[in-house]
Amino acid sequence: MARLHNTLVCLLALTALLCSCIGRREFVLEPVEQEAAIEPAEADTAPAEKWILSRVSERLKEVLGERVVHIKADRAAHFYRETWGKETPHVDVFFSDYALRIPLQEIAGYPWDSVVEQFETGQLGPVLLKNGWQVWLGYIERKDAISHDLGLSVRDACSRLSSSGDANRDRVVQRLCDDFRKGFVFADDVELFRRLWHSPFAVENPTQLNVNEALATLFLADLKRLIAPPTAGEHVAEVWTPSMRGFEFGDGTSEHGFSAELFDQRNHVTVLFLPPAMPGEPLDEVFRQKVLASVRRHGLWAPGLEMIRQSESVLQSQDPDDGKEIATLLLFSALQFPDHKARAASMLVKLFPPGAPERDDIIAIVNAIIRGE
Repeated sequence: MARLHNTLVCLLALTALLCSCIGRREFVLEPVEQEAAIEPAEADTAPAEKWILSRVSERLKEVLGERVVHIKADRAAHFYRETWGKETPHVDVFFSDYALRIPLQEIAGYPWDSVVEQFETGQLGPVLLKNGWQVWLGYIERKDAISHDLGLSVRDACSRLSSSGDANRDRVVQRLCDDFRKGFVFADDVELFRRLWHSPFAVENPTQLNVNEALATLFLADLKRLIAPPTAGEHVAEVWTPSMRGFEFGDGTSEHGFSAELFDQRNHVTVLFLPPAMPGEPLDEVFRQKVLASVRRHGLWAPGLEMIRQSESVLQSQDPDDGKEIATLLLFSALQFPDHKARAASMLVKLFPPGAPERDDIIAIVNAIIRGE
């Protein structure tokens, strides 16, 4: 599960590629009196525009040659309003500040290969389903993290473009870049994603674009290429749920399953539906939609206690074997949070009594998580 959003690194790489063709010779700054010269007339911008286009045109052609750049989301948004209620026994599994809901009858338990990830991040890994699929909620970022990084990249690229050593041209380039940056602003990542996934970037002749069009197309198209999940070629749609807005990717036919990028008023979270290593039962579409509809910010001050209470309820109401597996999952979820951590650890150890082959490993894992090793 490679991270999707290390965008600052990616965008700075884009800036380097964009500006790699700009000469970096040393030059002496003009005296202050000359720098304060009168701004060139509007008609004098044509040579500077032509110069900028000559610097970005090759990279723009390369980016527009990528298939993923031209993928568009479904025209209409998909609305997922319903999740499971009291009529269906279920649990809400927490990940940091967010939760998702899964029916008890679908849960196989805690996937033990995610223990290492919980060691490293301190947060719960995927939920293992009985059909072999896994559901994972994570990668929480600010709702404007990507658009913020994009703004930094644009600023840096424009700074480089306007530092060529030709003082007169650089003044015009700086003015053109300033005008471009003022109009190239996104309120948050939802707005940015809508621009990316509802735009086909169908440019017949990149050399005929004006400066603003060329720069915007290059930055947006390359960002789209960088953050597109591997399932974008199968299916992309904008989705609305009771608590979130975002985009979903995939149709379940590839080894990468499905993913969704969801946003609320504060953050951006990723939801992954990961298929089993060996192809098997397909993921039910209604199940997937109800899971996405359930994702929300839980807003609890003591989320660990909530996980403990759910585990106690499951142990009382479920078949002993199923109850033990589901309770193990919930108690590992409780170990993410500082409240009632010792109680969750004690309950986990009791699920594996003396003589159980897993007991020593459980004790070692729990102690390591509590100590933060």
